[in-house]
Amino acid sequence: MTIKSSLAFLLVLTLGFGVVAADAEELSSRELKKLDKKAGKALEAGRTDEALELYRQILDGTSAGDEWRQDALWTVAMSQLASAPDDETGQRYLRELAEIFPRHPRQLEAAVIQASFARLEAASAEITSAQAAIEEQQKALEAERLEMEQQEKIADENEEAADDRVRALEGQLRSVRAELAAAREELEKKEEALQRLLKLRSERGSG
Repeated sequence: MTIKSSLAFLLVLTLGFGVVAADAEELSSRELKKLDKKAGKALEAGRTDEALELYRQILDGTSAGDEWRQDALWTVAMSQLASAPDDETGQRYLRELAEIFPRHPRQLEAAVIQASFARLEAASAEITSAQAAIEEQQKALEAERLEMEQQEKIADENEEAADDRVRALEGQLRSVRAELAAAREELEKKEEALQRLLKLRSERGSG
């Protein structure tokens, strides 16, 4: 293993990009060279699916940081991210290419794409935060609305109770007035009777 390969391997361990898939065996340099050549020709000929399958074999048969992974990382990452921008595997491949292979011809594009993903993640976080704040405001407004409805209900109930009391008092007042009218009428009758009695006595006394 060369010094460069050793440093790349240590960097892989530090960044946590992983190792060869558990169900795949690491391929030899001869096998990797053959696969890489066939994949490049397939890509040039427009046989994208064939090229992707060959590049995936390279990725499955190598550890992160292996020099043979460079073109495979770019092609497979772009394929997966094109159909699913949030694909974790595609993002991991792109990050490996950007951080471990700074001299790769696609390094600039990889860096730009990574920066775009970072901005998208930041924007997504801001949107999530804003949505959470809006939801909290909506909950507060809903609670306030329910409180106002409750207060209105209580006020309506109090108003109805007050109306009932007023109606009851009005009924009592009418009853008292009727009783007073009846008592006044009775008093007037008694007074008339008394006046007649006094008049009669007066007439008898003078006779």
